[in-house]
Amino acid sequence: MKFYFLVLVMLSSSCAIQTRYNLKRKKQGQTTFQNNKNTTFAPSPSATTQSSKTTTANKPAYNNTLIADMKNEIAQLAMKSEQLKEKIDSLELVVLDLRKKKLKKSSSKSSASNISKVAKQIITKKKKRQKLGNFAQAQKSFRKKQWELAIESYEKYRKLNPRGKNYALATYNIALSLEKLGFKEEAKSFYNEILDPSGRYAKSKIAKKVKAKQKKLSSKKAQKI
Repeated sequence: MKFYFLVLVMLSSSCAIQTRYNLKRKKQGQTTFQNNKNTTFAPSPSATTQSSKTTTANKPAYNNTLIADMKNEIAQLAMKSEQLKEKIDSLELVVLDLRKKKLKKSSSKSSASNISKVAKQIITKKKKRQKLGNFAQAQKSFRKKQWELAIESYEKYRKLNPRGKNYALATYNIALSLEKLGFKEEAKSFYNEILDPSGRYAKSKIAKKVKAKQKKLSSKKAQKI
């Protein structure tokens, strides 16, 4: 029994020794693996310094390339925007042309005929004025003291408008123009035409002017005598 007991003790001690030995081997193996891992994957300080130098050296070149690319993209965008503006302007012109064409088409024939009628009326009125004499032109020449031109234009008006509303005034201004030119006797015939009791202008305002003028002349002659 003692022998068996000793054998068991020896076996247990040997097993304990082996387990301790195995644990030590495992620990040593883990430490060596970690050391190898650190040695293989951890960069050396010289390598890190060189890599940092290379990266810092390459940074400005990389930035320059980025800036150049950005500038090129900006220039391309500016060109595209200008092209778009030109297209928009051309489209606006096309739209305006189309609107004008639509307006021309929408204008009916009646409106066109009305416009032509108005134009014809204006032309006919101008022709009538030319035929009937231009009283306004005679008045302008009279104001400018162009006595001969005034007499001619007033006479034309009188011949073409024997019953015109400005007939008496034209006759009166002819008489005044003749007086300015020194033809006083000829002027009297025109004054008498206005004062003719059987005429149309005996009771007009212009006849009153003629009478007032004659009174002044007669009073001046009486004073001289």
